[in-house]
Order: sequence, then structure tokens, then C-alpha cells
Amino acid sequence: MRNIWSIAHKLIDWIVRPRSAGIILITKGTLLIALCAAGGFVGKLFFSSGNTIITAQYDSAGGALSLLTYLVAAVGVLMVVSGVYIHFNEQLSARRKKILVIEQRGLFPVDTPLSSSLPPSMKGTVEAVKIDVREGVKDGKIIFPEIALQKVVAGIGDFKRRIESQDTSDIEAVYGGLMAVPLTFLTGCLLDDESSISVFDWDRLAPGRWRKIENGNDDGQRLQTVQSIITNGDEAVLALSISYEVDLPAIEAAFENIPIMHLRMTSISSSAHWSIEKQAAISQQFFDAVKLLDSLGVKTINLIIAAPNSVVFNLGRIYDRRNLPNAVVHQYEKTEKPAYPWGVNLPAHGVDVSSIVQHPKSNAVKMSI
Repeated sequence: MRNIWSIAHKLIDWIVRPRSAGIILITKGTLLIALCAAGGFVGKLFFSSGNTIITAQYDSAGGALSLLTYLVAAVGVLMVVSGVYIHFNEQLSARRKKILVIEQRGLFPVDTPLSSSLPPSMKGTVEAVKIDVREGVKDGKIIFPEIALQKVVAGIGDFKRRIESQDTSDIEAVYGGLMAVPLTFLTGCLLDDESSISVFDWDRLAPGRWRKIENGNDDGQRLQTVQSIITNGDEAVLALSISYEVDLPAIEAAFENIPIMHLRMTSISSSAHWSIEKQAAISQQFFDAVKLLDSLGVKTINLIIAAPNSVVFNLGRIYDRRNLPNAVVHQYEKTEKPAYPWGVNLPAHGVDVSSIVQHPKSNAVKMSI
């Protein structure tokens, strides 16, 4: 059944795909020539593409060839020639253009690669950088976060080198993943300098598919401050409840005597994040909250985030690690004690390395990457 739905989605994408201006000109020009050759028709042709509009109308009585018939046929020939030229240049541009995809796997298996699920509107040679840490995952938990961190940092480095080796006008960057929150946030943080990245997320509604975060469909839901802090301390917790409620009792237990600031969506949902405008607004609210903590003198922020992968990635992209306080993004494991056993310490303030930070009650070691 999943394969049937996947084929159906691809068929719909193909039907509604943007039509090539060159192919449209060739098709309609050929039709116009054929009608002139057949004779005896009444026809009206309309073509529009961007700022180009072509209208042709002809009524032939008795099918006799006439000067007007030749003129209409000449218009058809001109349309075909123009279409061939436009299509040729479109193909040259598509061959020159590259779509560079970074795909992260680390939570649960997905049979469909992101690189093979791009919409028809994305044209070019696809190159994929895949970061897969599932070998170190057991029962949904990352057993060796240090090794996972190594793979993520190495993959991001490969991705950035490929982008830097290309003319920016010939490359389109794409991101998608199913990765632990700390590693996803780090990915966004390290890719903050890439000006334009098309972001995809896995739509878990049956049958499951990669879906692009696009313009429109903003439901107006935003973060609300449900627990604020007034502190002069060096450390604070910033918790975000977006797709699920964060586990406040577990946070209080894991971060004893550390003040907590909690932002919560007005309506909790794991399937209401497909709008670029909504994600941009949420990211700005997050950024403002971090700046507030900075103004209160906080030096280290412990980030606890319950949100879809694409939202976490975009939150990472907006985090200004050069000017904002140091941050540790923590991983939630419901069945463990403490429930936040490890996190990723983001590079900041001239420190180029990221590292795994274990909870003080954990027996694991810390490794810098």
C-alpha cells in the first residue's frame, strides 16, 4: 500500500509540474503548422510564459491555401524554432546546475531516499551527502553519541566543501533528515552561512513521504511564554514545546537549582510545521528569547527542544553562536535517569569544535570533535 501511495504522489507531482516554455512552444507551433497543412479550420491559439504572450486566430473557409494560411504557418514555424532554442538552453542550464542534498538518518528506517524524492521543479544533477548514524542506535537510543557527532561533523564538512567548489548560481542546496535533536540543531548551526537551503521533512502521515517546507499555509500559531525567569545567574534552561510537551519534571530533576524558561506553542502539533512563514516566526521568537537571557547575564543556555526535525534545523540556523551565550542542546531519553543523559556543546566565541557533554550523573566520557 505504501508503494501505491508513493507512486500516486509522484504521478500527481508529474501532472502539476511546471511546464517547459520551450516544449509548449514546440507543441503548439507544430499543431498550428499541422492545422494549416490540413486546411479548413477555425482556430485560436494563446500562449503565455512570463512576459511573453502570443495569440494567433484564423478562420479558413473551404480549406484553400492563401496568403493568410502561409502567414499562420510561418508563425507556427517561428514558434517551433523558438521553442527548440529555449528548450536547448534549458537543457544546458539543467546539465550545468547541481542539486546538492544533505540527508541525515538516525531515528528510524525510511525506505525512500530524499535525493530520489525531489519535486520535478528541482532540475539538475543530484549529488547526495548521506549521514547515517543508525548503526549506533539501539531501541531508538544513540548508544555512542561521540561517534555520531564525528559522522555528523564530517558529513557537514563534505557538504560545505562541495558547495564552495561550485558557482553559487549553479547549485541548489537541500536539507532533510531524521536525526536526534542535538545533532540536527548542530547541523543547522554549522550551515548558518549558507544563504539559501530548501528544507524537507518526513511527513509521517500514511503512507509517509518527504515533504518540502513551503510558502503559505501559516495557521498563525506561535510560541507563548508559559514560564519566565528573572535571574542574574550564569546558567539557565530554555525549553520549547512545539510538537510535544517537554517533560518539565524531568527537566527540573536533571537541572536542579537552574532557572527554567519555557515557551510553548498555543496548539501542540507534530504535523503543523509545513509553512516557511510559520517556521521563520518561531525561529525569531526563539532568537528573541535567547537574546533576553543574554541580557540577563546568562553565560550558558541548556536547550531542551521538542519539535519536528525541520524546525530544529532552522532554529539551529538562526542561533548566532558568535555573539550569543554558549549553548548545550540536550537529548531526551524518557526511560533514563536522568532523562537528559547527554547533549552537544555548540562551538562558540572562537571555539571551532563541538563536543558531547554528559550529564554529571552519567558515567560516559566527553569527546571533542
